[in-house]
Amino acid sequence: MATLSSKVTPSGVATAAQGTLADSAVQPNDSPTFGTLTLGTWTITETSGVLEFSSGGSAKFSISAAGVITAADNVIAYGTP
Repeated sequence: MATLSSKVTPSGVATAAQGTLADSAVQPNDSPTFGTLTLGTWTITETSGVLEFSSGGSAKFSISAAGVITAADNVIAYGTP
């Protein structure tokens, strides 16, 4: 005899096949936030509205919420990356 649970899975509920972590995963309409993001040797950190880009443990570049850009070294225009 079939049971209700074998025929219907309510919307928004993790199934046994999905595992127990499925309920804690990012879901549609969620707005996840990340304090720090690491990409290879680079780290991007947001603190009080400032994005700071670091490499090798040293801050290299930052952008404030107001749009202020600060570089640890010279900024080169029209160069080739």
